Amino acid sequence: RVKEGWAGMRSMSMWTEAMTQARKVKHALFESDLTPDVKLDWVKFSPDEDLGERWQTASDSAWGGMSSCSLEVTGDGLGVFKGAISLELPPPHLETGFLYGSTTKQATKAGMCGFTSKRDALHSNLEHCNALKIKLKGDGRVYLVNLRTEALRQGDLYQTLIKPEAGEWKELLLPFGNFQLTHYGMINVNGVKMNPRTVVSFGVTIQDGKEGPFELQIDSVSAVRDLSLPELEQDC
Repeated sequence: RVKEGWAGMRSMSMWTEAMTQARKVKHALFESDLTPDVKLDWVKFSPDEDLGERWQTASDSAWGGMSSCSLEVTGDGLGVFKGAISLELPPPHLETGFLYGSTTKQATKAGMCGFTSKRDALHSNLEHCNALKIKLKGDGRVYLVNLRTEALRQGDLYQTLIKPEAGEWKELLLPFGNFQLTHYGMINVNGVKMNPRTVVSFGVTIQDGKEGPFELQIDSVSAVRDLSLPELEQDC
């Protein structure tokens, strides 16, 4: 298991509301039968690896919440991100010290779990790619796929939504052009585009506003160049 240790983001409802306001909502869930001209095996779990060397998890327990999660690897080399979401807030007397990027005496949001690779733990250069291809099995819940680039400040991520069907293995194509720059979960309305060459980490978050258990199994994550996708604009 990986030790929890990262601060949270805003609720899923606020994130999707911000996307609507910015008129940037695009469905990031696609399947493609096209063969890309570039494919890099970017994320692959191994039953022999020490997960703590490359990965870390987080939940709202960082500010007193009750959600919990773990990242584990099966004997077949599948990454399993699982846990339970709780919307219960910490007691009023508990001072959390940190919430959504600023100090506060009382948490007002809960219900977040996630995992991310440590900076530079994934070594491939994605410069010639324009999408991620992820083979996974979900549970019907909504997740955020997160990418971080070199120049981003604390709380910034490039994010896109997925909602894999429950109990079925799927291969999803996530165009880099669909990843939106966010700051603690809020869309950056300036629409700064991501530069794949500067990506330094990959992660997944669940914060869909629903209580209960969750489980996402990941077989592999590849970076690809799919010629059916439009040319990618890059800013940073």
